[in-house]
Amino acid sequence: MPGLAILPRGLKRGFGFVILHRCGTAGFYFLIVSTWRGNNEVWETVYYKNGEAMADFALSPRDAAHKPTFCVWELAAVWHETKAWERFLNPLATKPRCSVGSPIVTPGAAQKE
Repeated sequence: MPGLAILPRGLKRGFGFVILHRCGTAGFYFLIVSTWRGNNEVWETVYYKNGEAMADFALSPRDAAHKPTFCVWELAAVWHETKAWERFLNPLATKPRCSVGSPIVTPGAAQKE
């Protein structure tokens, strides 16, 4: 997969996750880049790619006030990341397990039941 040509403006070093969502079998993809900000906020930037018609992902135009977040199949990844935030990043935890700059790698994949 080619690298992203456009990075989110103001993106700072920190923790987050990405979801690559394939829409059906036509080769249309959303790349959802989510980062943890504040004490418990998830911020996101969405990219799209229309199969072979596009060489790379492009920033998705999102002018509407209400921004879409996740579809039902992506919620398993969000649940996993919520649990990781509770375990590793929660500022109310008595003993934080990591700090910005130390990587968290948790292998796993969402599976349909």
